[in-house]
Amino acid sequence: MVLGFKEQFVDRILDGSKIHTIREDSKSRWKEGRVIQMATGVRTKKYNKFTEQFCLGIQKVEFKWTTHNKGLVNEDRSVKVFIDDRNVTNEWFKDTDEMIVEVLAKNDGFENLVDFFGWFSEDFTGKIIHWTDLKY
Repeated sequence: MVLGFKEQFVDRILDGSKIHTIREDSKSRWKEGRVIQMATGVRTKKYNKFTEQFCLGIQKVEFKWTTHNKGLVNEDRSVKVFIDDRNVTNEWFKDTDEMIVEVLAKNDGFENLVDFFGWFSEDFTGKIIHWTDLKY
């Protein structure tokens, strides 16, 4: 199956620093073993399949945003991150000094959490589509 990517992620996929993608999957199309045809310019004249991988697993992911002090000068927002229905917002990643959400953002091709949550800035439910053996 074809997965479209923005140009900003191509080099990160090819150099192995982006090792999964997060997508909506309301029809549960993504399954372990499926071929992932990674491309830019999907459904355009600029279509470019730049590599293929196999889906080695999927995990459910949710971002749940809350607004605090709504309408006040000090209004702010916070997010809770769930992977396979487990709240990982404040969990550390497998014997490292990094939080799971930091590793998730980096492995999804983002420089930092600000960029990651700028991209996922609203409530979201989807899947992590893995093309490596890593799981959270």
